[in-house]
Amino acid sequence: LLKRALPKDHIDVAKVMQRLAKIYELMGNFDRAYENNTKALDIAKANFESEDPQLGEMYHRLGITCMKMQEYDKTRNHLQEALTIFKSNEMARETCLVLM
Repeated sequence: LLKRALPKDHIDVAKVMQRLAKIYELMGNFDRAYENNTKALDIAKANFESEDPQLGEMYHRLGITCMKMQEYDKTRNHLQEALTIFKSNEMARETCLVLM
């Protein structure tokens, strides 16, 4: 229903996909969780700047899902991407405080 009401790349679709991913994860269906988290991330990339903290959160969730799948190389890559985004936002916050 949501997919019919909104464009397929709308951020609300990504949020629903994240929630579905969490449900699949709780059910132990990590492949489906990974699939939904990946789709949500792709939608978010089209809607947010590359350093947006929401993207960092999505990379983090994807990394956690990969860890549960025992895909440790993917885990490291996704968590490193999340860390890079979070660090860049911390530096931006510190720069704003210095300029004030």
